[in-house]
Amino acid sequence: MVEFIFVENTFMVSYTKEAAEYCDPFSCGDDDLDDFFSHDVFLYEKELLGKTYCWINKENQHEIYLCHCRQWKDKNQNGKHYLLHLS
Repeated sequence: MVEFIFVENTFMVSYTKEAAEYCDPFSCGDDDLDDFFSHDVFLYEKELLGKTYCWINKENQHEIYLCHCRQWKDKNQNGKHYLLHLS
């Protein structure tokens, strides 16, 4: 069995429309979350409700390995971290 070391095999970028369009469609298998990552996440950031990052596989840079959303509590952006998917 080949060991996959997450930190060594991925890199983090902001989950922007450009990143989403460049990469293969992101799916966690949950229709509501898939819809959020396909459409709502960009409005979510525009409205300053949160910021989303993704980790991309270094060997296949079209594969998003993980998405993470930081949700702001207030306009001072003191928020909580929510891990929304790990594939």
